[in-house]
Amino acid sequence: MTRVREVTDAAQEVQMNSVYDDKVLHEAIRSFMDAGRIATSAEMRLVCHGLASLAFSINELQKRVHLVEEKVGVSPMGDIQELLGAATCE
Repeated sequence: MTRVREVTDAAQEVQMNSVYDDKVLHEAIRSFMDAGRIATSAEMRLVCHGLASLAFSINELQKRVHLVEEKVGVSPMGDIQELLGAATCE
């Protein structure tokens, strides 16, 4: 009789786990779909476009700074770097 009870308890536990797993699976699917809607939203596209534009601008600025360094031999950012270094030391 005890063995039958153990098997029955184990079967109920498996069934409960499967129901729980099913709920977790449905929640994960719902969250994934929500994330998909957010990722394709107009706001997210605007944010991504803004970040890409900013990265491009930083890259272009860096190219110009390097060009000036090559032509002049001195970094135009030197004074700013010194100021930043002094500010962090204080």
